[in-house]
Amino acid sequence: MIGEKVNNRYILHHVINIGGMGVIYRARDLLFRGTPDEHVALKRVLAGTTSTSHGRVALAREFHVLATLRHPHIISVLDYGFDGAGMPFYTMELLKDAQNFTAAGKDLPLDEQVQLFIQLLQALAYLHRHHIVHRDIKPGNVLVMPNNRLKVLDFGLASLYEHNAVSNVVGTLKYMPPELLVYQPATLTSDLYAAGLLAFEMITATYPYEEVNTHRLLHEILNKSVDMTPLHKVAHQYGLDEVQRNRFVLIFEQLLAKDPRARYTSAYEVIEELCITLNMPPPAENAAIRAGYIESARFVGRDEELRLLEDALAQIIPPLDEDAHPEAAGAVWLIGGESGIGKSRLLEELRIRALVQGALVLYGNGDVEVKRPFAWWGDIIRRLVIECTIADYECALLKY
Repeated sequence: MIGEKVNNRYILHHVINIGGMGVIYRARDLLFRGTPDEHVALKRVLAGTTSTSHGRVALAREFHVLATLRHPHIISVLDYGFDGAGMPFYTMELLKDAQNFTAAGKDLPLDEQVQLFIQLLQALAYLHRHHIVHRDIKPGNVLVMPNNRLKVLDFGLASLYEHNAVSNVVGTLKYMPPELLVYQPATLTSDLYAAGLLAFEMITATYPYEEVNTHRLLHEILNKSVDMTPLHKVAHQYGLDEVQRNRFVLIFEQLLAKDPRARYTSAYEVIEELCITLNMPPPAENAAIRAGYIESARFVGRDEELRLLEDALAQIIPPLDEDAHPEAAGAVWLIGGESGIGKSRLLEELRIRALVQGALVLYGNGDVEVKRPFAWWGDIIRRLVIECTIADYECALLKY
């Protein structure tokens, strides 16, 4: 609802987009009021599998993984949680003046179109390395900023809805690979097919299947081989020699193969083939991308410690469907140990379980080099201030 406040932090403005898995709003972040980061995109996810505690924990864990992804061509997930009604949401950076993939690339020369395609493939390679299959690659989920910097969004959550009561098919029909239409599992080659189809449409300005009606479209996706004549024509007009043209077309034939086993096995393979064919230097990956592979690793081990902390959490947070226990009381736990043994990951798992139970979880970071006392309380106090009404004398004290 427009004007609604979510978790006392975000005020919903207008709707940006409505999709099969939720609604995206432009929202104001009260925690960053008056700064360039004041507005974000907030996505409310449909309930789906979140009716059970297990489903809610699984979804919160997926939110955490998305929030740790760091790649220049993947939209940044900033925050996540559950609102007062238990509905899951997450916030993303707000992209301004962005165009969808096909609209942004339609008037560019071939080499710049291929560069956009490579950016999309880099994003998919990163997601696939994290065992995330997008499942819904389409123009509206691949946005291009005015500086031709591409961002992939709406990724990673489709797998949670594959057993939805409405349909097992997740995605947008025009860009769905044949195997998903016959209820086969989605794999990374499914994403590569959709990306290849998107690039084909951008480069040739044509969609290869007839859209007279749904039945005809389904039949052609399942049975009709893509006519590569328009691609040959564009490559010839751009000045590629015969060997380059044939090799370029072969890349798309392999991407758009009906049989997933006949496609490329990774996005990196496609990037390499494109660069060799067009005599382009391979794209470089920076240190931030490499660090992201480590930061979003799945939680493993520490099961005994996690169970112990979960028991402690249960003593102070009653289940959502029960009245508050009058005997519930706070507790303080100290978790110590040398660096690198998994303390942060353990606490993040505990945070996920607390969020699922409706708790407000706050944390701060400290540094032994920082000379200001209690510096790590700064982020915590800023968040608490928007939770309650602060008197003038309290504001003065906090400011001091």
